[in-house]
Amino acid sequence: MASLSSSTNNTPPTMNVVSDLTTFTLEILKRMDEQDLKIKQQTEEITELKRQIFQLKQSNVQSLNGKSNRKTYLKESISEEMKTWAENLRTTQEKNASMKKPSPLNDKYEPLALYLAAEHGEMEKAKLLLSQGYDLNRDDQLHPKFGTTPLMEACFHGRDDMAKLYIEHNADLNTQSGFGWTALHYAGQNNKLGCVQLLLAAGCNKDLKNAKGKTALDRAKKQGKTDIENAIASAGGV
Repeated sequence: MASLSSSTNNTPPTMNVVSDLTTFTLEILKRMDEQDLKIKQQTEEITELKRQIFQLKQSNVQSLNGKSNRKTYLKESISEEMKTWAENLRTTQEKNASMKKPSPLNDKYEPLALYLAAEHGEMEKAKLLLSQGYDLNRDDQLHPKFGTTPLMEACFHGRDDMAKLYIEHNADLNTQSGFGWTALHYAGQNNKLGCVQLLLAAGCNKDLKNAKGKTALDRAKKQGKTDIENAIASAGGV
C-alpha cells in the first residue's frame, strides 16, 4: 500500500517544469503588456504636451480664423501657391512639433549649425539637422554677436525655400536681434520680396520696431524699396 500511495501522489518532474515555465511566461507577457500600455500613455502625454507648447508659441501669430488682415492679405495679395501653403501651415507646424525629437546634445552636436546652413544655402543639411531634432530657436543656434536667428539669415539672403522650411519647423517669426530687427526687417533690408511675402503670409508681426524705433515698413519707405513697401503695407499685423 505504501508503494501505491507514493506512486499516485508524485507528479512527473517534466510536467512540473512545464507548468512553472508556463506560469512564468504568462507573468512576463502580462508585465510586457502593462509596460506597453505605460509607454503608450507616456507617448500620448508627451504628444499632448508638445501640442500645448506649440499652441503657446502660436499666441503671437495672427490667426486665419474669422476676419483678419492676414486673411485678407492671403486672398488679395499673393499667389495661389503661397496662399495654399499659408492655409495649411498651422497643420504642418503642429505635425512637425509633435514629431520633433529632443535636441541631440551630445559630443557631435553643432552650435550654429542651422544658422550656417542658412548662410551657405545648404538645404539638405538643414533638413538633416531638423530631422535629428535640432531646434531653430535655441540660443546656441543664434549668432553669438548679433543675436540673429537661422530664419533671419535665410531671409537676409533671400533663400525662400529655406525660409519656408524653417517656418514650417516653427522658427519664431517675431524674435528680435540685438539691434531689435526681426526677420521681416532683414528680408526688407536686402530687398528679398519672396521672403517678405512668406513672413507676412505666415502671420508675422509687421509692426515690431527696431532699436531705433523703426518698423520694416518705415525702413522700406525711407530706402525707396517700393515693392517691399507695398507688400508690407498690404498686410496686417498681429
